[in-house]
Parts: sequence; structure tokens; C-alpha cells
Amino acid sequence: MRHFLLLAAVVLTSRAGAAVIRIDFGSAANTTTEAGVTWNNLTGTTVGSNIAELADTVGAATGLGIEVTGAFRGVNASGTTTSTLFPANATRDSFYGNTVASGGFPGTFPDGQLTLSGLNALESYTLRFYASRTGDAVNRSTLYTAEGGNGAQSVTLNTNNVNGSVVISGLTADANGRIVIDVGPGAGNTTAEQFYYIGVLEVTSVPEPATASMMIASLATCLLRRKRNA
Repeated sequence: MRHFLLLAAVVLTSRAGAAVIRIDFGSAANTTTEAGVTWNNLTGTTVGSNIAELADTVGAATGLGIEVTGAFRGVNASGTTTSTLFPANATRDSFYGNTVASGGFPGTFPDGQLTLSGLNALESYTLRFYASRTGDAVNRSTLYTAEGGNGAQSVTLNTNNVNGSVVISGLTADANGRIVIDVGPGAGNTTAEQFYYIGVLEVTSVPEPATASMMIASLATCLLRRKRNA
């Protein structure tokens, strides 16, 4: 019985470990595949474009979804192909927008936004952001702001970038099971059009420690009762 309880605790602790989701934002011509790692590819930049069921990196359904809730201008294909963080098809292109119009870029897209849905109230979430737009020395700083049930956090990345990424951690879902991500130009951005970019989003979900402990205790109680009734 003792060995059974230990095994049950190990199994539950394993199941309570982090789940990782990777999303590539870019062209349908450059979707990301990687041996041994499952990717989700979102290729539509207009409001309503979505992936209803995201898979984690081992291919399991997660119950989470992602939707474009604020339009991006389109897809930029001037990213690096030499990053050591992610495959070339994930880094070579990205969704982008601009908040200032110019002759070459008429109109603005000030509300680039993504919404994660189906989140678990008993888990916390870490978001890792990556984008690359290389080829010049311009500062292409992008501001990522994520808001959930415990408030908003922001991070900034100069997306004239090869191997840099930024992280927001400890987020929880709002009352609707969502986290909303706003993407826009960051401080220091020197592009005339105030361009901004998102190429990869990595979502890591971790059950709260109290939840995992309750699961283990519950199973242990059930097994003890079975032994007494045997």
C-alpha cells in the first residue's frame, strides 16, 4: 500500500507539472513544424482569426484557444533565420502593425490584440514573447501588455532581434477564463510609423501548489479507504 501511495503521488505530481504551448504568428507559406515538438500556427491577422483548440508541445489538446481581437496590419517576412531559440520558420516572419500612417503605410493599426481563452482558474500562466525584424539598425521596440484576473503586466523587446525574448509570469485568468494581450510600439521605438511585431508566443501553465497538494491528498485518502474496506 505504501508503495502504491508513493507511485500515485509521483503520477499526480507529474500530471500537475507545467504544460507548454507554442504559437507561431506568420504566413501560411511558412508554418512551423519541428521534430518532436508540436506547434500551433496562426496565419490570419484580421479580427476573428483564431485557433479554437491549442495543442501543447507534446501534441495533447489543452482546451485553450487564441483569437485575434484587435487587427494587425499583416505579416512581415524580414526576420532572422539563424536564431537558436526557435525554428527558422517561426522566426523569419511575424504579425505587425503601425500606429502612425505614412505614404508607404496608409492607415493605422493601433489595437493589435490577442485573447487567450479557456484558461483554468486553478492555474497560473507564464507568457514568453519573441519577434524578429532585422536588416537595419533601427530600434523596433515592441510593448507587450497582458491582463488577466490579477491585473496587467508589461514587457518590452527591441524586435530588431535574433535571440532575445521577454517573459511575463504569474498571470491568472479573468472571470471569463481569459488573458488579453495588447501589442504596440514600445518606448525607444524610432520607426517613423511606430511599427510593432509578434512572432512567437510561448504559454506555460502551472497548477497552483495548493491544487496539486489537494489532488495528491484526495487520492491518498481514497486508496486508504479502499484498503480498509478490502
